[in-house]
Amino acid sequence: MKLLILSLIAFTAMIFAAHLSAAQSSQSAPVNQSEDLSVKSNSTQRSVKFIDANGKSVGHATLRDEKRGVRITLALTDLKPGMYAMHIHENGKCEGPKFESAGGHFNPSGRKHGTLNPEGSHAGDLPNVEANSRGMITNDVNAPGLSLLKETKMFSLATKTGTSLMIHAHADDMKSDPAGNSGDRVYCAVINEPESAKKTTK
Repeated sequence: MKLLILSLIAFTAMIFAAHLSAAQSSQSAPVNQSEDLSVKSNSTQRSVKFIDANGKSVGHATLRDEKRGVRITLALTDLKPGMYAMHIHENGKCEGPKFESAGGHFNPSGRKHGTLNPEGSHAGDLPNVEANSRGMITNDVNAPGLSLLKETKMFSLATKTGTSLMIHAHADDMKSDPAGNSGDRVYCAVINEPESAKKTTK
């Protein structure tokens, strides 16, 4: 009988120790979660909407500041399968149908176009992106050396004239000036409006 009681006491002690260990683990978990949340809340992030030449909404992109540049996550629709050029342009305007209001490529260093050009590249030159068989683009693209912040050691996208994100009709050959033979401008999204537009809306 005594042996049975001792066994029950030992078993109860084991169960209590296991519950105590689990409770301590659950108390430490929120600390890590709060650290992750603080990183997210301190980062600069922006969502921008794309329109086509007729002003129709065709998707969006999320831009997020990272240590060495901006990460761009795309979610676009209504395209033919294939490769498309994407560039950052020097004006924060998307007036259809040709989107000429967006100006040329974002090029604060005054270089030539294209990563394969010995005199390149523009700060706004980005890798080609691919539309899948359903006509959707869901790529992640890195834009090194850029920042959404106004005060930065990198090239800021928060300029007086604003900036925009452009999808072209064809792929970029990465060497031909000024736009890599990438064809018409088909989708446009304002990253930052011009300062003059912000003053008008206030």
